[in-house]
Amino acid sequence: PHGSPVAALEWLAAASAAEDLRAEVQARRTLASRVSGPSAAALAAGSDLVSWLAGMELEGSATYDPPSLADGAGTTTTVTVTGAAVGDFASASFGGDTQGITITAQVSAADTVSVRFQNETTGVLDIGSATLRARVSRRVS
Repeated sequence: PHGSPVAALEWLAAASAAEDLRAEVQARRTLASRVSGPSAAALAAGSDLVSWLAGMELEGSATYDPPSLADGAGTTTTVTVTGAAVGDFASASFGGDTQGITITAQVSAADTVSVRFQNETTGVLDIGSATLRARVSRRVS
């Protein structure tokens, strides 16, 4: 319904005027996907800021020391992110050098983000302890 940049901009204006933060975030993200260059980056950053200010961005962290992982092996841990719900978007970052280990995240239960460390480097890796952070973007309906 908001396919063109003009339609998305009108939606953004209406959502902003109505003080509907969820719709405003969704409209900003839609508009960002309809334009390019610095405008797209600014709109995406603006949607992230509005989302965070509205309490739609949630974060949690924990110190984690993954076990040594052989090629093809993985391990999963959890990070508490209060307010997270299954179906929300999740991402994770690790404060140390991952040496090529892939990190993925998902909200696996209320208030819980499961973070997977997967080694596909052809060697054994032991990356040591660091801060594991999880961020959740609450669904915009």
